[in-house]
Amino acid sequence: MARPVARVGTHEVTIGEIAEAARAFYPEAATELLGEYGDRFFDSDAFDAWVDAYVDLLVLHRDPRVRALLPDPPVLRAAMRERASAFPSASDGAASRASSTTPDSASPVYERVRRLQGFDVARQVILDQLVPESRNPETLRRHLQERPWQTSARARVRTILFSTRDPVTGKRFPRARREQIREDAERVLARLRAGEPFSDVERQVLGSRPFKPTDTLAWMSFETPLPAPLLYAILTASAGETVGPIATADGYVVAKIEERATKPPADFDKIAGSLSTSLRRHEQFELLQKLRSDVEIVIY
Repeated sequence: MARPVARVGTHEVTIGEIAEAARAFYPEAATELLGEYGDRFFDSDAFDAWVDAYVDLLVLHRDPRVRALLPDPPVLRAAMRERASAFPSASDGAASRASSTTPDSASPVYERVRRLQGFDVARQVILDQLVPESRNPETLRRHLQERPWQTSARARVRTILFSTRDPVTGKRFPRARREQIREDAERVLARLRAGEPFSDVERQVLGSRPFKPTDTLAWMSFETPLPAPLLYAILTASAGETVGPIATADGYVVAKIEERATKPPADFDKIAGSLSTSLRRHEQFELLQKLRSDVEIVIY
């Protein structure tokens, strides 16, 4: 429990500290995580996600507007129920999937959210509190003018993922191995920028695999469910450009923009709702990035 797993500034974050904080939404943690289950959990990708979210909570707590590390318990429970309602499982039954009611605390899917995603939900609650949704037309129009790519840009992209996870367990590699992988990704990026064909480099890195024609690649947009840093790098780049290495939870990504297009501008009244959502996502991403940049963060 005393083993450090991360550092935020000069503060060493231990397994015990994270497990103690988890008791706010997972009271059984004090007993369940001390035995064989805990040994497996602390060596899993699920715990990696706990570490990432907990570190972000420490970073967000540096903002003077954030009074406590975790949201108030009733607020957190409500947010976990809302998260659970978006991921109904087969074990909850067809009736649950068909209804719009929020799962109660006895729901299996709620239990999974509570045990595995409590810190992630808490992080989103605090971000939502810090950056409320804006529906002011002037603000939304300015956002549309300043960042048109968030509503209109599309791109066909080739990517190489340099995984930083064990292919069997899904567990994140130790920090030294991850740094070596990042350096490998930087060398591959340099080769691509020097003009080597993407197909040749991809084959050397990932092995033999079919190389799809450009026009069969899926279009990506700001609505594509990808990590925000990856979307920002891809959608703001020009056709033919190679970007990276982009850090994600699963590894470093090198991407080549094969084709870029712009959708015709939509009627403002029809996209005001999605504009409000994208503006909030953008401001939350920018806030978290700024707070992260203000302190040294190390994940061991």
